[in-house]
Amino acid sequence: MEASASHPHTSPRSKPWWTHLLTTLPKEFTKITRLAKQNQTPDTFLTARQSKLGYFKAIKRAKAFYWADFLAKTSPNNI
Repeated sequence: MEASASHPHTSPRSKPWWTHLLTTLPKEFTKITRLAKQNQTPDTFLTARQSKLGYFKAIKRAKAFYWADFLAKTSPNNI
């Protein structure tokens, strides 16, 4: 039976820089953060912080790579 509201579909242009890696990193970050809150040791908090920073750096790298690739493919004729 279908629900009354349709499922929203994301546009392929909404986040063209998004990769499969960026889908898995927040799951890992959440898992590590939960473990850090349970164990509450300095090492687990450090690991959780590194995981968070790694996720956000991966987003920045993906955006930068996509933008550089986009600019490399452009020319004055196709702008």
